[in-house]
Amino acid sequence: MTIIPKINYWERFIQLVKPGTKTVLDNCIDKSRDSLGDIYVYEQELQRILTFGNQIEQSRLNIQSPHQLQHNYTQAMLLSVLLVDKLDSSLILGLGGGALLRTLHFLFPSMDIHAVEYRQAVLNVAWDYFMLPKSSNTHYYCDDAISYLYKDEQQYDLIFSDLYLSDSVSAVQNDDTFYQQCKEHLSAQGILVINQWETDSFAFHLSYERLKSVFNNQVCSLVVKGGNNILYAFNNEITALYRKPFFNEAHKLGLKIDNPMQKHARAYWQENVKRVRPQ
Repeated sequence: MTIIPKINYWERFIQLVKPGTKTVLDNCIDKSRDSLGDIYVYEQELQRILTFGNQIEQSRLNIQSPHQLQHNYTQAMLLSVLLVDKLDSSLILGLGGGALLRTLHFLFPSMDIHAVEYRQAVLNVAWDYFMLPKSSNTHYYCDDAISYLYKDEQQYDLIFSDLYLSDSVSAVQNDDTFYQQCKEHLSAQGILVINQWETDSFAFHLSYERLKSVFNNQVCSLVVKGGNNILYAFNNEITALYRKPFFNEAHKLGLKIDNPMQKHARAYWQENVKRVRPQ
């Protein structure tokens, strides 16, 4: 199914909101409900916020700059575009408010993007309030992640997994069968990028070990403020990086979307230097 005023860079950096934190939200502009619970949309000044019936943000949109990522963890996930040799296609599992999709489409308007959202009500809200791009190469599906992967025959250069319930990560995202399915849908040099939640350290480390087992230990991580840990699982070998060119490319990427991408590149390098430095 296919459905077809500038602010200083560092001011934007300071204003970014930590994901998964409870904030005081008011001015609810839409409220809906499905079998899994409530879906609220709030509007505060130039920001729209998606929640699942509580005060925990699921997605945030800057109405004036819809391509700008408002959460640290989505910025860290986007860093993966600098880790692949080619970028012709991507798959997003867990669309939510569509933050990653908007930014990917802005940066790579010709890229083939497929986005899967389990809840039709969330997809409807994203269409109505979160400025999803409409183009012939942007595709939206209402399905669960495992079901979609079993039916799909395409391979992708990047797969993003951000599968969350109202206050916790979906069990699917900790399952080795899910990891194996994602691996089979990656191109030869493709990367699976997962937003994990670190509050339950035992569950996180268990899923991390499962992921490393499926991907032959070719996994890097990036801890992000707010409790998120972004995992990058490489279908082949971990991408080797040279420090200065990597930081320069991250800086240029950040200027395009008004986000501090070099900050995340430096953190990624520091956390994984023994694995990413050319041998």
